[in-house]
Amino acid sequence: MCMATMSETTPIKLPKFKLNQEEMKHNYQDMNDPNFWLQQAIKKEIEGHSATKLEDANVFYRQGIRITPDALILMFNLARNSLKLCKYEQALKWWDYALMIHPRWVNALTGMAITYLQMGYYVKANDVISAAKDNIKGAKSDIDTYPCLFKPDEI
Repeated sequence: MCMATMSETTPIKLPKFKLNQEEMKHNYQDMNDPNFWLQQAIKKEIEGHSATKLEDANVFYRQGIRITPDALILMFNLARNSLKLCKYEQALKWWDYALMIHPRWVNALTGMAITYLQMGYYVKANDVISAAKDNIKGAKSDIDTYPCLFKPDEI
């Protein structure tokens, strides 16, 4: 292996490079990005699955939705946490909002069906499950049949 050698007099020219600290901070903490709020909420959930931590996470989800009203993942997680907290009406509200944005979203329909089952509204749950099955058959985009975001122990 050959290594080039330089004499002590060989000048090395490096381009000037200046770090823009504000821009770097902006990239990691863009509060107008729904992913920022998603990350903040998930951090709260990781701290523990107590009702208080889920409520704290929901505050972050709501803030993200205020800034980006069509952020489906924030609505999904907010509805899921509401379901975990047995706040069924609130969960249904967020599933409805998600379906207003994307009417064929199978994950929202699945969440709505699970919520109705938890509430004991079996006929409504069955109707929503039928709609989800129909949407899977006639799916026109990837988000329609996006893999289920629920964990098996949540269903």
